[in-house]
Amino acid sequence: MANGIASGAVGADTVMDAIAGAAWYAVCVRRVADVDGAADELAHMVLRGVLS
Repeated sequence: MANGIASGAVGADTVMDAIAGAAWYAVCVRRVADVDGAADELAHMVLRGVLS
């Protein structure tokens, strides 16, 4: 991560697809009870995987 700028390797639409798909799966399929915790983990994973 350079000054909080996302790398150009992944587009914003793809990031949103990953977040929305993962959130939907967690709530509807896995029946996650701790939605806030799941959101924190997902945000951490996306930021570490997208920002460089």
